[in-house]
Amino acid sequence: MPNFIEKFSRRVEQKTRTLALTLRREADAGERELQRLVEDNWNPLPPHTNGHTPQRYPAFAIDGSVRRANLVNGAYLFVAQSLCLGSDGFEDGEVEIEIVRGSADRGAVERFADLLLRQLEIRLATNCLPVVPYGGVVFLDGALHSQLPQLYPLRLELDVDAAEELYDFPELILGNILYLYEQARERKIRVVAVAKTSREATHCKLWQAEVGMNVPTTLPDSEMIHRWTNGVPGYSTPVLLGRRGFTGGSEALLDDPRVAESPAMISFFVRLAEGDDAMRIDIPAYCVECDDRLADLDAQVLDPRYDIAPIIRLLQADYGGFEVYNALLYGVDREVRLNRTMMSEVYLRLIAELTVCEVRLDRSDRRFA
Repeated sequence: MPNFIEKFSRRVEQKTRTLALTLRREADAGERELQRLVEDNWNPLPPHTNGHTPQRYPAFAIDGSVRRANLVNGAYLFVAQSLCLGSDGFEDGEVEIEIVRGSADRGAVERFADLLLRQLEIRLATNCLPVVPYGGVVFLDGALHSQLPQLYPLRLELDVDAAEELYDFPELILGNILYLYEQARERKIRVVAVAKTSREATHCKLWQAEVGMNVPTTLPDSEMIHRWTNGVPGYSTPVLLGRRGFTGGSEALLDDPRVAESPAMISFFVRLAEGDDAMRIDIPAYCVECDDRLADLDAQVLDPRYDIAPIIRLLQADYGGFEVYNALLYGVDREVRLNRTMMSEVYLRLIAELTVCEVRLDRSDRRFA
């Protein structure tokens, strides 16, 4: 077996400066103002109510997984599955399969896979909502605010009977998301989205605008929080997100009254234990009695009169440590993952059996399946 370690070490030595620019934690001279800004906007976690362990509420979590098989005829075959786990042992799931001819645009195919998974997750969330008790919690995986601007029409040229249904993916997702918000608001159900990673650069820009500061930066919020909060438990000053992000193809979405009147989103980062990773949290504004709608504003720092402490306590109640960032979401994530063996040895064989057609992976997928 070839030994790459020595060569790899040499390449690391040659690229030490480039690597360190992104991996280091200390601020250079041009970043110190930003460091102070981040420190000023990192707040202590709220104390537990009456000094007791945070109260647990009926909670449900939804996550999904998608896997693509590259077939020998050039087609892309997708299988997606989503799972909901909840209080009192509740469990429900959905699965979907789609096939796309190899002539389709690659970029569109990647977007199609994302939309397929999102549609399955949101559809399951709306289907499971009736079993969530009044005042309960629904945990979703990922960032909420960035979902809507991604729902511009899907341009995927397909010569199959299902083409029109595939074109409708963004509309189906949009309808389900808006229905989820509407029904959850009526029943006082908190929808809390937890993103383990975030590459956006929004929060810091809004903190700058709040204090009249203007230091150009391309650093994502998550990098600055990781570098300059010293692993201290806490949360970032929340921001309220409206029209921001609706640009280009997604700008027309705001002409839809359903979108314009949907709730604005509150977003913040939180670290629940010393040295742990900070997570990005998105919630519809109604969760803290804020009535701002998406079209009412671009984006701004959240008015301090809106208290997000109850949301943080919800997260604390389901926190299980460094690995188990949220007990329900962690459990769903583990159970719903679609691995290579399940895809190739179960799902693909079942498709071949039921369709009486050969389902064969292309050479690049087949050799390591």
